[in-house]
Amino acid sequence: MTNPTPSLDAIDDAIEAIAERVPSAIGTPLDLRQARERAGRTSTASEAMVCVRRAWLSATTEPSNRLTESECAQVMRIFNESWLARGLEGTAVSDGTWAFRCARVNRAQTKRMLTELAQWARKGLNPSFVESCRRMRDEVVKKTESPYETYAQVWRGLEALRTAATTGVRNMVNDGASVITYDDALEYDKDLQKWIERCWRDNGLPPLDELPKPNEPFFASGMENDVVVTLSKRAPPRDRTQLVHPAMPLPKKSKVVKSETLSVTKVDSNFELPRSVKKETPIALPPQADDSEADSSVPATRQTEMNVVRHSVGVMVRVRCYGMDADVVIIPPFGLQKGTKTNGEMAAMVFRETQAAQQANTQPATQSERCVHNDGKAWRCPASRVDDTPFCSKHGPVKYATSVRVRPVSFTTQQGLEITYRCKYAHR
Repeated sequence: MTNPTPSLDAIDDAIEAIAERVPSAIGTPLDLRQARERAGRTSTASEAMVCVRRAWLSATTEPSNRLTESECAQVMRIFNESWLARGLEGTAVSDGTWAFRCARVNRAQTKRMLTELAQWARKGLNPSFVESCRRMRDEVVKKTESPYETYAQVWRGLEALRTAATTGVRNMVNDGASVITYDDALEYDKDLQKWIERCWRDNGLPPLDELPKPNEPFFASGMENDVVVTLSKRAPPRDRTQLVHPAMPLPKKSKVVKSETLSVTKVDSNFELPRSVKKETPIALPPQADDSEADSSVPATRQTEMNVVRHSVGVMVRVRCYGMDADVVIIPPFGLQKGTKTNGEMAAMVFRETQAAQQANTQPATQSERCVHNDGKAWRCPASRVDDTPFCSKHGPVKYATSVRVRPVSFTTQQGLEITYRCKYAHR
């Protein structure tokens, strides 16, 4: 069993030195009095070291810790000196915590690091960067009342310097005459961070791998929170102490006029129609007089549409809708040879001949056979009744009109063309 007397003597020596050199630590866990009581009940030096480590954690993890960061570091250095003076080995904290939160700063190496940092190749983008490095270097070399007693304080100072430099570049985005963008500011921040880490390693400072993690709790009086540079592309708040140039107006966008173009579909000469479509056979007619020689005072005859069945002209479609029963001819949109009639002209001609033939062959209906439909005054429909109904095929109610059968009319024209005309309103 190891004799615990050297470890207890080391703690006693540290308590006396702390009370003399750091009087503000009295009454806190770092005065090591409670650690001495706990270590008196142990049997080894390692267990005594654990008691001192608990005192350190009790003080630094308490938000109400009244000791400053420099005072906490000084207490641990005093204990370490007393521990080594008694021929003991080890430290009460981890290597990273000792290197960054307890060990004293090598001011010569830190000064050289800041001098090299001010020689960055992109220092011209932010004019205040060099002046900030020089100001921090002057504060580091102070032997008394220096804000940089530990390497953790130096690293936070570098982070604050990087934040101020990046914010200065990002503020240029709000300037109308500047060509700096948010992406340029983010790239500037990344390059500066790499340059700081390079200067830190090249001057023999503690390895950054042992840097305390941000999630490790550490509280001290007057300790500023760690500054974190955001990667957001959002514009930072403007420094109102600086003048801001008015932003240039954005260029006006020209109006885009949409041109409406008609899409033309090319029709192949060998295009085959569907099976239900019959190709049209042009009919050669004798030449007629030129329309230009006709009297211009005579108004043009109105062309009347009709539904005609012509097996040699187009496609016949039967339409049945709301009591209507008729055959419609669909005329293909193809041009005809010179000297031939178009489908519309042929249909109008046939319709006129059909109407004339019907008027010549139809006898007027007697009063007993006429349709009873009238306008309530003197007019009465002259058409004949259909079947056993008192109405004609045109004025019959729905229950009568839907049962009317269409009677086709067939005749031969002067040109020898057989025409079949289906009229729903044919007279008896």
